Amino acid sequence: MKRLIVLAALVALAGAFGVNCQTSSGGGGGGLFSMGDTETSFPVWDMVFMVTGATCPKSFAGSGAELSLPGQEVPMTGGIFPGVKVVNSGYEYDADVPEVSILAYYLTAPVNPGDTIVVHFTYQAEADGEHGDYFLVRIIDGDRFRVPVQDRGLAMAQGVPKIVNYSSVAQGSSFAVQFIVGLSDPTDALYLDDVKVRVAGVEVIADNFEAGTYEGLAALGPAMFRLDLRPTHPAPGSSFGPQAGVVLEGTQSLGITGGRYFQLYGQGATMNGISALVLTYADPSLPPFFGQSQAAFLGGIYLGDYLAYDNAVATTCSEQGQLLIAPNNSGNADISGVWYLTLDASCDDGDSVHVAIGNPLPPHAAGDPVSVANAFGTFVGYGFSINGDPITNIFGLTLGNAGVISMSYGPASAQLVGGYDKSSGVFAGQILGAIPKGGGLGVCAVTSGTFLALIDSTVYVPPPL
Repeated sequence: MKRLIVLAALVALAGAFGVNCQTSSGGGGGGLFSMGDTETSFPVWDMVFMVTGATCPKSFAGSGAELSLPGQEVPMTGGIFPGVKVVNSGYEYDADVPEVSILAYYLTAPVNPGDTIVVHFTYQAEADGEHGDYFLVRIIDGDRFRVPVQDRGLAMAQGVPKIVNYSSVAQGSSFAVQFIVGLSDPTDALYLDDVKVRVAGVEVIADNFEAGTYEGLAALGPAMFRLDLRPTHPAPGSSFGPQAGVVLEGTQSLGITGGRYFQLYGQGATMNGISALVLTYADPSLPPFFGQSQAAFLGGIYLGDYLAYDNAVATTCSEQGQLLIAPNNSGNADISGVWYLTLDASCDDGDSVHVAIGNPLPPHAAGDPVSVANAFGTFVGYGFSINGDPITNIFGLTLGNAGVISMSYGPASAQLVGGYDKSSGVFAGQILGAIPKGGGLGVCAVTSGTFLALIDSTVYVPPPL
């Protein structure tokens, strides 16, 4: 049954969670949630749920595109839901959130600002167009998005092939293209074929889905790779991969079929300059999750308590973690570069810890020890990293101006959750988890802590895959 939540308690949660969310000009667009407006609007939310430990089999987070990659040393459990359409009227928010899959192509070699980029593909949507079904194509150009396709509603039910040729001039040095598919019903499907990308007249990506498997990460060339992000708990019968049933080009096309959805309901309020939002679900088997927002994104705590979710296995299942939401997101912060990172924390045993990593002053020499320059380069724009630093194994993502970094150092592991200010190059926020004390003194279980990363992106060159 749906829980009733007192908004005042959520406002108090803002201080308890303590995310350092700064208003900034970098990364995501949009602005504050329009709480209190009387007119109805239709914002689009990017949402990320990060679950500590394993997700429950009926987890809402588990129906989003997975966060962890094959071989990732610091796993990040949960799901991402880019481009969910929300109905906002006054203080209320409603949405049908479908199951999400993502197929993405990334260049690891930098492009030159001013280069002409042409993206070509063919697709066919065969869904009923209900319960939030959508097909969203995003081109990542540095820290901004370009959107050649955004089909929703009846556009998802047309059942005819469409050919797209989209041309743009690069503004940033990093490039990726993401095909984001949200399907809500077992009979829904989307088919994709003949993906090609040309940069400055040179074809750098070509995929016709005639061969190979589409699972996880695959190198398609010396400076290009493909990534498939599927839900951790997909709906029964859903599939993702080349198929010969509906063919747009050649003998096979990529088919993404089947899905499920959840009804989201929220109420918001603003008190003493803090905007708070409580979200719950219409499905009685799903619990609420919580968050508080400042500036252009919402960050908060996610709680799940699933009652009688599968009596054949267990009567209850609980999960918890963090939540990030970027409304009307126009791009994710690019936090690649050479980092100077400081960690300051109080430990549960009364000790205090200060850790500094990297060289704080440019120019940065090639021999700088402990520099985390290579840890944030491969998935520039989208935020993911698969290149672990040799000292601290790191995996991170950004959403609008918010970011979360999972890092491990020997027996210690922690999450850094905060906001990025493009004008100053500072990424700062709170430390959750444990960090090493240094000098062989053991591990600091953090009771309170902050981090600050000064990022020098002017000397950064993305490493090869």
